[in-house]
Amino acid sequence: MRHLFTPQEAALAVRLTLIPEFPEVTARRAKMSVEATAEMLEEMAAKGLIMRVGLKTPYRYMAAQFVVGIWEYQVNRLTEELVRDFNEYAPTLTTESNWEKVPQVPTLSSAGGKPR
Repeated sequence: MRHLFTPQEAALAVRLTLIPEFPEVTARRAKMSVEATAEMLEEMAAKGLIMRVGLKTPYRYMAAQFVVGIWEYQVNRLTEELVRDFNEYAPTLTTESNWEKVPQVPTLSSAGGKPR
């Protein structure tokens, strides 16, 4: 992720949820001005780091999953370093222990098939 996000972008990205929100909501959570938050969110969306929702302003923004999401958005920005790091990281995406710690999408529990 260090190849994709600046430290400031990463600090803001962790304040996003998987529910689209207006910049005012994120700004309050991040303790930033609305203007600075909106500007940074738009820049991050343009770089494929987060998702922008809406056909016209005011846009809403939300966290993007790494796969399927951020990784696919980088197709025109791939570097040897980023590909190498992804190839090292990819095997951890499918280990059950990691998936259960930080699932990227809701999964069905083996007991009862209810979403977690």
